[in-house]
Amino acid sequence: MTFEAVVFDLFGTLVPPFRKAEHTEAIRGCARVLGMDFEACHALWIESFGQRTSGGFASVADNFAWMGDRTGVRLDPQACRAAAVQYGEFTRAGLEPLEGVERTLAALKTAGLRLGLLTNCAPDVPSILAETAWGSRFDAAVFSCTARVSKPEPRSYELVLDRLGIPAGAVLYVGDGSDGELRGAAAAGLHPVLVTPDLTNTYDRTRPDVESWTGPRIATIPDVLGYLDGR
Repeated sequence: MTFEAVVFDLFGTLVPPFRKAEHTEAIRGCARVLGMDFEACHALWIESFGQRTSGGFASVADNFAWMGDRTGVRLDPQACRAAAVQYGEFTRAGLEPLEGVERTLAALKTAGLRLGLLTNCAPDVPSILAETAWGSRFDAAVFSCTARVSKPEPRSYELVLDRLGIPAGAVLYVGDGSDGELRGAAAAGLHPVLVTPDLTNTYDRTRPDVESWTGPRIATIPDVLGYLDGR
């Protein structure tokens, strides 16, 4: 089988998994800026995950404002913006590519494959990723927060395939199994491959997609090249 494109997940695939310990400290700092109790702030941030990743908030600042409303306290808009800037530093640090990612993306492009990105993420990710040296490598990128659809919903895969202009059967999907993405990719007709990062410092260490996975798997992103050569 010859593949014409590779679609990647982001967190836990191209960059480290979403880091629980560092995230907790980031929210602690944001709570101080907002003048909120940390436990309440953290709980509301977790509660609003689905809204945040599916386009329920135009910005992280809006997410913080919602948290204030949820507790019956109107937060100062300037404080919400300041907290969003602080949270952005956590996001920026988390978007450092894993070892070998940049050279692998470059090699795939040189080989003539189109590259896609499909990620469930908060609304600060698209703009911060665009500031990186490697964020422009993708021929098509679908961010759940702007597309307003999340994996594993079929429409999310349809969007990235439409933007790539490649049929599902000619597309390799690489992800760490978060959010049911592997079964979603398979159901959409793509060929999913599991990449296996260390999940110790994550919110979702238990992943049904990973635990029941019997399909192909790789240890690191550079292994994509060997997998494609083997095919």
